[in-house]
Amino acid sequence: MKERLTLENYTAEKDHIVRMSQHEQFPDINMTEQAIFGMAAGILMDAIWQRVLKEEFGKQKMDELALKFWEIIGEYSYPLVQMLLKLPPEKDTWVQVKKVIKGIYRAYLVPLDIIQDDADALEFHILACPYESYKGLFDVIENDYVCQNWRDVHTAWLYGLCKRAGLAAEIPLSNMIMDGAICCGQQTCHVIVKRKRQ
Repeated sequence: MKERLTLENYTAEKDHIVRMSQHEQFPDINMTEQAIFGMAAGILMDAIWQRVLKEEFGKQKMDELALKFWEIIGEYSYPLVQMLLKLPPEKDTWVQVKKVIKGIYRAYLVPLDIIQDDADALEFHILACPYESYKGLFDVIENDYVCQNWRDVHTAWLYGLCKRAGLAAEIPLSNMIMDGAICCGQQTCHVIVKRKRQ
């Protein structure tokens, strides 16, 4: 039986992208094109499942399920990002969480304007977003329920990261703030992850 890939036994040699980029059928693979396809496909799936949930259960239930969905994504993302981006561990878990958050945005080619990065908070503006760029391909218009949901679940995703890191008490969901979103018509996405200091 083939060994199942896990966080514990992961190596680059077992990674699908690494292996297939060396496959004889793909000698001229363009990684930029692959990244575009992967990002657009991910946003498509996100937009479509929201549409289905809204049609089947209504907007209120869709919002509730989306928050739960993205919190779980955040929980899984925390160890995955550290492994895939080869982020060395920090003694201070808060410093590590901030490194993971910034690493994810960098991996998604999302530029940030960092306003505050210290012991109390990580505050930044997202200057460009792939969701804004690709949303028109999937009939998502500015400030509709999908855009509003993308804005609202962002804090749940960040909370999931902090929760997996063991900082849920120190950084509760109520301390995650997103008071602007590009896909909702604002110039930037303004994000604050604030510690609850003792």
